[in-house]
Amino acid sequence: MQAWDGIELYKHVATASGDGVWELVHSNVRPNFYDSTTGSNTSGRQDFCLEIQQGDVDVHIDAELNYVLDVKQQRVTFSANDIMYALKFPNDAACRAFGEQLSNAVFFNLFGVSIVDNYDYIGYGNWTLVTLTFGSLCCC
Repeated sequence: MQAWDGIELYKHVATASGDGVWELVHSNVRPNFYDSTTGSNTSGRQDFCLEIQQGDVDVHIDAELNYVLDVKQQRVTFSANDIMYALKFPNDAACRAFGEQLSNAVFFNLFGVSIVDNYDYIGYGNWTLVTLTFGSLCCC
């Protein structure tokens, strides 16, 4: 996985008024995607997690992450262990690269297949529609 520099980690903290504020947890974190099945006997099926050591974040990547990618603001917001976090990236490219890897990991953990450049995957509950596009021809 790619290493990034200059990423800030924020945590959403509730205030007495019922509102909340974003509190800086660490000014230079290194998010890491890892396969939680490494070293175990799981028949080769990967299962990805996100770890941010400097922020004490270690969470399974799935739909409950409720992540929002905002490239314009160079930020990814997500939920981990009932806490809202935000990663603030130094530039659009780093934000996009992280968002792409996160999206791929979520997709893999949900559907058990990787996203391949030439394929589009659309999930419908327990079903996945796979389409392969050749120019203007779509084979479904």
